[in-house]
Amino acid sequence: MRRHEEGEERSCRRTTVVTQRRHRTHPAPGTGRCSPGPPTRSTAPRAPWSCSSVWAERAEGTTWHPHHIAERYGLFTLIVLGESVTAAGLAVRGALDTGEALGSVLTIALGGILTVFALWWLYFAQDAPRRLRTQATTMLWGYGHYMVFAAAAAVGAALAVNVAHATHHTGLSGVQAAATYTVPVALFIACVWLLHRRVAQPSLKADVLSPVAALAVLATTFTTFAVPATGIVATLLIGAHLVAARRDAVAP
Repeated sequence: MRRHEEGEERSCRRTTVVTQRRHRTHPAPGTGRCSPGPPTRSTAPRAPWSCSSVWAERAEGTTWHPHHIAERYGLFTLIVLGESVTAAGLAVRGALDTGEALGSVLTIALGGILTVFALWWLYFAQDAPRRLRTQATTMLWGYGHYMVFAAAAAVGAALAVNVAHATHHTGLSGVQAAATYTVPVALFIACVWLLHRRVAQPSLKADVLSPVAALAVLATTFTTFAVPATGIVATLLIGAHLVAARRDAVAP
């Protein structure tokens, strides 16, 4: 009986070693070279989330796949944007139930929808796996998402603040309420631009679109319709990116 158990243990060890070797020599799609294999249960969510990972990975890097890492960060960004929509929807519903400032609340809701969908398009239009080629760039890209996640989450909270301001349920001034919304939107646009601009390699005109849009969003803080104006600016940014991409594609 004991010999049988020892034999099963040796067999399990051999299977584990073979599996690890196969992961480390996983062929990259479309190439004949071997690249880091798919992440295991312990490596998939940890790309790079702890401060000690930078030092720990210097000795021997953990196997990871750029498409898997980009997918997980993208899914988390999508979840945060979805939570922003949910939070804003609850705030708008509460305001509509009371019937206070109906026109202002609907305008804020429309501006928020335009903004969130524009931010969604702006993020997922990027070719993130091309950015994740080395351990250093992956660390920078991963830690940079702290600001992306924070900005996306703040957008939903800011929509609720602006709805409360429109219905006179907050002590903030108009500029202060607008700033709670325009600052995170501008931060999201700037962070996505900084994290992906080296990969995209756009023309000079296309490269300045996001910084100009971020400044335009900040400028709407001092208007009386900051939320809808921000939605319009974000929508125009998407249209400008599409036009620039088409021109770059047909350029000789």
